Amino acid sequence: MTPAQTAAMPVGIYTVAGVANKAPSERVTFESGIVSVTVNLAAVAGHNGASHARRVLSKLEQIIEQRADKSIISHEVDGFSVEHLKPIELLEMRRAYRAEVMAEERALQSSAGLVLGRFSSW
Repeated sequence: MTPAQTAAMPVGIYTVAGVANKAPSERVTFESGIVSVTVNLAAVAGHNGASHARRVLSKLEQIIEQRADKSIISHEVDGFSVEHLKPIELLEMRRAYRAEVMAEERALQSSAGLVLGRFSSW
């Protein structure tokens, strides 16, 4: 199904089947399955697609690089106002969120079947 076709469908789970007419009175099912139609996140106002870890990492880096505006500086991360954190605390938080973002990226690569790791010859 194309995006245009699913855009008109209500959110839900559908059973689908691929059929072919072998003869005027004979139909053959060559494929069947279940399709889940979900909300189009690209159409949701304010959605940017980034994970929590990636958004927080971006804000922390802006603060560390001193290019953050007041809306970012007054942001809370894990219940702490970043406005009151010491530079070393900001760096520690950035390190933790970088690790989380890298773990997310490895999980995405792994689920896509990409090879992870380094190989060397003996």
